[in-house]
Amino acid sequence: MSLDWANSDNLYVGAWASNVDFGEGDDNSAEVDIYAGMVLSVSAQVSVDLGTVYYQYFGDKESDELAFNEIYALTSYESKAGISEVNIWYSWNYSGTDAAHNIVQLAHALALAENHLLRVSVDRLASMDTNEYDWEGHPSYLNYQVAYITQYKSFDVEIAATKTTLDIKQGDTRLVAGISRTFSF
Repeated sequence: MSLDWANSDNLYVGAWASNVDFGEGDDNSAEVDIYAGMVLSVSAQVSVDLGTVYYQYFGDKESDELAFNEIYALTSYESKAGISEVNIWYSWNYSGTDAAHNIVQLAHALALAENHLLRVSVDRLASMDTNEYDWEGHPSYLNYQVAYITQYKSFDVEIAATKTTLDIKQGDTRLVAGISRTFSF
């Protein structure tokens, strides 16, 4: 669930919340993210979204130790071939480990028909300090996603298949669906 506010100067703030399950030995049951940013139009085809996120977890006696900040720059280029993106996220204290972490995402959305998009993306998630944090003994892993995006009445709908190169259960292929609605006060 999320709640966002934006103004005509392209500034925004919001909060996102969800249940979480990190597996045995971890009693965290909820995640709440608070974010703020600004979208800049560089040209008619290019935009840049700059912002920050604070991640907080709840339910475990050590939940506060997992909290961390992240900054991001999301760029998009719109052309006749669709919307191409290069997106970067960076944290200097990923999940409270004092390890720097970054995500680099390449994505492209292609219009299948009016109001129907197919978006393909690949993310590289990497720890910059494997002595503090790693992914199954490796400094990075990949996440792949194919998503169908449309609108129905006044709702945004997304259905996505996602897969990672991780061996753990979270690496399994998953089907994820999301519904959102934008409105004005």
